[in-house]
Amino acid sequence: MSMDSTHKIKKGLHSLKMAISYDNFDINFKTSEPTLAHQSSFVSTTSATAIPLIGVDNTNVLHCSKALWSMDLWNPSSSISHINIDEFDLLRFHIINVCDHMPAELGMDLSLWCKAFAWHVCQILINHGQYFGYLSDRLGTPDTLFKIPVSRANQVPMKSMKIKQSSVDGNIEVMDNLLHQGGLGDPTEPDFVSAGDVDISEYVLLVHGDLLTKECLDMVWASQCIDDSPKNWFQFVVFVLGLFHFKMACVDALWRVYLQAKEGCEDMNSTYQHVGIL
Repeated sequence: MSMDSTHKIKKGLHSLKMAISYDNFDINFKTSEPTLAHQSSFVSTTSATAIPLIGVDNTNVLHCSKALWSMDLWNPSSSISHINIDEFDLLRFHIINVCDHMPAELGMDLSLWCKAFAWHVCQILINHGQYFGYLSDRLGTPDTLFKIPVSRANQVPMKSMKIKQSSVDGNIEVMDNLLHQGGLGDPTEPDFVSAGDVDISEYVLLVHGDLLTKECLDMVWASQCIDDSPKNWFQFVVFVLGLFHFKMACVDALWRVYLQAKEGCEDMNSTYQHVGIL
């Protein structure tokens, strides 16, 4: 079973059409009658899984590591000036979002987003209110926006690692271990197997994780960006937050904008409008 699992991991990651997701899990081995020689123990480990990239048929679209690094904030030799983006830039982007404006040719009085919100309000009134239950057969379903087709994704569980992932060094160890499991690496390194491993230097690898993982990887980029190879400064990593943690970050950002606006606005109504609540 171990050999079969190893083969599946290498086959999947060798195609370069896989993303990796990892997170820590802790195990507490309790002893019913502890002694000096046999006590309870707490082990910090990391689990990971490889997820196929649905719709990526050609790996050429992933051959962009060098181009992305040339524009990266952590690149000490970047020739491109970086654009500073704050929360209010995101607010302006939200205002000009095409889905918030109804095209005149459709002859509708609500934008696409407003129609979706209106449906959810009706759904709450009908299914959870006291007076509109008789309209349930007329509720229907909301209009589809940016539909993502349903696809079956056969994940490949990777080997668990006895590594504490909550530290910067731990994340470096985890990534090195995952690349070794998948047979990915740098041809200039001594442990690279030229007959079987795949060079990851010029490609990107999507990595999913939580906010702490993002912070640790940011510190890796900051501390190793002057290293001697793209693999060592993690040029190939494109980090993608998990949806739950992404929502947490968005809520935190909105709350910070609200507090900043509240400090700068005397009128509470103008404060609400400033942060887009109304």
